[in-house]
Order: sequence, then C-alpha cells, then structure tokens
Amino acid sequence: MEKRFTQTGTFSIIVCTILLAGGIVMYCTKGPEEERWPGVLIIGVSLIIAALCWRMTIVVNDHNVRFIMGVGLIQKTYLRSDIESCKAVRNHLLNGIGIRYYRHGTLYNVSGLSAVELTFRNSDMRVRLGTDSPEEVCRAINTRPL
Repeated sequence: MEKRFTQTGTFSIIVCTILLAGGIVMYCTKGPEEERWPGVLIIGVSLIIAALCWRMTIVVNDHNVRFIMGVGLIQKTYLRSDIESCKAVRNHLLNGIGIRYYRHGTLYNVSGLSAVELTFRNSDMRVRLGTDSPEEVCRAINTRPL
C-alpha cells in the first residue's frame, strides 16, 4: 500500500512571484535590447526555482520511502530496510528552504519548519524531509510492512 504526503511550497511560490514580477518590470522598463538581460536573467532564475520548489511529495510504500521536489528533477529513494528510525523534528528558521546541508546530514524543504528526520542503520547520515504532517509520515515509515 502506498501513502503520499504533499506539501505546497507556499514560501517558495511567494518569493518566486516577487522575483518574477521584479524581472518583468526590469525587462519592460528598459529601452534597447542589450539592457534587458538582467530582467531576462531574473525571470529565468525565478521560473527555475519555482519549478524545483513549488511542492514536495513524500511517497511511502512497503519497500521504499521516496521524495519528489517540484516537477521531479530532484528526487531520491531510500529502502525502508535501510531506515533505522523516523522522528518528527522542527527545523531552525536559519536552515531555510531548498536543499541544505546541516550539521548531521541533508535537509530537503520547500516550506515551513516541520520535517521528519530519517536515520539509517549502517550510516551516521541523516536526512530531513520537510512536510506539513510529520507525525503521519513517521507513522507510515515506522510501521513495518507485513
């Protein structure tokens, strides 16, 4: 049985919308073509960030835990047999949005401070996945399939 948990990247969408609007204004208020490149650059960067961070989905099935960010260019799958534990955590505000390395591992986040932290059996590595429902995600991961 498969369970999906999707978080909308509200913060990412707001930031990208502001950047996109600024880029459009810069592009439209410039005269000659050669002076419009900063606006085009800002528009392009904001669209790429939006495509990568507009949502994050965690998929838990009998064999794997997988997360997919945005349109799916960033995704990773972990074997459930390799996961030792999952616990609900709260990220520090300075950890930010996107992909971040923190003291104990890697954080993947599109919005908010709530996350789950996965620890692995044969590794000191930890992975944090941002989610709006950390308790439900942990319950799905920690409940071993029959």
